[in-house]
Amino acid sequence: MSANLPRRTPFDSGVGDSHKVGDSPAVDSHKNDAREKLIVALDVSTAAAAQKIVAAVGDSALTYKVGMQLYTAEGPQLVRDLVASGRRVFLDLKFHDIPNTVAAAVREAAKLGVTMLTVHAAGGGKMLHAAVNAARANNPAMLVLGVTVLTSLDEDELEKVGFRGNVREEVLRLAALALGNGCKGIVTSAREAAALRAELGHNFAIVTDRKSVV
Repeated sequence: MSANLPRRTPFDSGVGDSHKVGDSPAVDSHKNDAREKLIVALDVSTAAAAQKIVAAVGDSALTYKVGMQLYTAEGPQLVRDLVASGRRVFLDLKFHDIPNTVAAAVREAAKLGVTMLTVHAAGGGKMLHAAVNAARANNPAMLVLGVTVLTSLDEDELEKVGFRGNVREEVLRLAALALGNGCKGIVTSAREAAALRAELGHNFAIVTDRKSVV
């Protein structure tokens, strides 16, 4: 289904976010523009509803998140329409499967022209490496972001699914795994963003639950 989106006013820039995105090599050259750190979430169920949000936001944001609900309802055409209209797409489908399957999904996302996509860091090093290699081969500019611990999981829930550390420890461990296997950024709660910077440095993006890059 075509969303018939209005074209965005051209703007010479890199990565954007109402998730927040943290400083990364792709963001640095334009980090004084607040739009580079804002991701508007299209958490709706139809292309028409998404179109209304995009039209209302106008040029106040550069990047839009398409998650599981909207992608399942409308499919890849909505992503194509957003990209064709000059928007950046953060495809937040949190891929988590065997390496070959995830690599194939990343290749298809690259063909759609998305700017960022998510994979679960808990999928392991082989899966993360396969995702990163697929991105590099098909769209080297696309950011593969490792999802650490879902914000719905507290320490009791983590223990039930087999994680032994506290939330902060698991976030750091999974973030290190993702970055070590080539991911260009991390998705985590804003509460852990400072700890990630302190432990792992600044040469990667952090997308927080506040829909921004920090």
